[in-house]
Amino acid sequence: MWVFVIGGSIFYYSSSALETASIVTTDSMADSKQDTTSAVEGPNPLHGLEAKPEFDLARKIAYISRHDGTTADFKYMVKNLQLEKVDFYNSNSWYDFAESKAKYTTLIEKGERDRLCSEYDAIFVSDSLADGWPLLMGDHKCKNVYFVVTNRFDVGVHHGERNDFYEDVKRALNRKDGYDLKLVVNNLFEIPYMESKGVIVPNKDKIPVIRPFGTTSVPVNEDAADEEPCLIFGNKDQDKVLMHQLVKDNTGFECKTMAGFYGGPKSLSKYNSFVVHLPYQVSIMKMWENLNYGTLMAIPSPQFFTNICDENKCGQTQNVFETKKVFDDSTWHEYVDFYLPGWEKCFLQFDNWDHLKEIIEKRTFIKNINICRDKMLDMRDEKLNQWKELLMNLQ
Repeated sequence: MWVFVIGGSIFYYSSSALETASIVTTDSMADSKQDTTSAVEGPNPLHGLEAKPEFDLARKIAYISRHDGTTADFKYMVKNLQLEKVDFYNSNSWYDFAESKAKYTTLIEKGERDRLCSEYDAIFVSDSLADGWPLLMGDHKCKNVYFVVTNRFDVGVHHGERNDFYEDVKRALNRKDGYDLKLVVNNLFEIPYMESKGVIVPNKDKIPVIRPFGTTSVPVNEDAADEEPCLIFGNKDQDKVLMHQLVKDNTGFECKTMAGFYGGPKSLSKYNSFVVHLPYQVSIMKMWENLNYGTLMAIPSPQFFTNICDENKCGQTQNVFETKKVFDDSTWHEYVDFYLPGWEKCFLQFDNWDHLKEIIEKRTFIKNINICRDKMLDMRDEKLNQWKELLMNLQ
């Protein structure tokens, strides 16, 4: 093993073969751990990351999620930081989504919580954080438990039991015995939302905001694709039905609807177009994935977004407009990633239908594609460094 210093930081490099990260599956065909890191692809692979950061490589990490996208994102970090002992758990093997508190407690009754806490040096829970509720219950000592908040933290908790969950999260965050819950968030709204539910979040200025890398493991659709004036996602009615019709009626252009298994961001880029989108969340993983593969997105400006939903039944804006319940009408959009300062060339804002028609007709957005790819590269370097720092500072 060689030890060397770069920029004041110590790194280790071993010439022996790396022990690959493993996964615990819930597929009935495979109950054993297997290497899946090679399936996680980034459109612009990072180089020069062969050196491993200074932290105890013998430490074992567990990652718990039921969401393919968040899991692929974490795997990308694992692969590029060359972490050796990471096991992935799909929480679907323990309980269904949005179970009762009693059902979550079965993880304790079966001894699985104690096993996780004794076997792993750090545990990361993402997507439905209710899946990690048993790790917070009582005065159990489980060090280095992280909630990676990619959605409202109470998603998956029955409404009648949310006060219990809020109290457990608040108590876990504020423990003084070294077994306190820690947070990573992927957007700026998650902490204010937690506070709006009465959760006291200590040292919130030190909580890292680590947005997705924009990677994907979705295979490309090999079908031929013609150039389209615009594209629309087909997974939400407010896009597939409402926006599709509004764009057609007000601009004269009909966007191609991308429904079902259309092949993800790699396939979108073949249409040499952009996605018109009515946000339903403050942040979605595909917004970053699309930029990586050369497809920009267009969204109504904050005021026009409000106007559209005042005049029409949008249907799926409950989550994105949760920001309006926490902040006033002049600042809510500052907590929605589509309106991040500095990303206007990537998430194109249109103030009215004539403005959108101009974007479609002039196609000047084409020159922004490489600009946005470069921004994603820069952000990906930054996020890897954030993860490296977090891992180096594990207790």
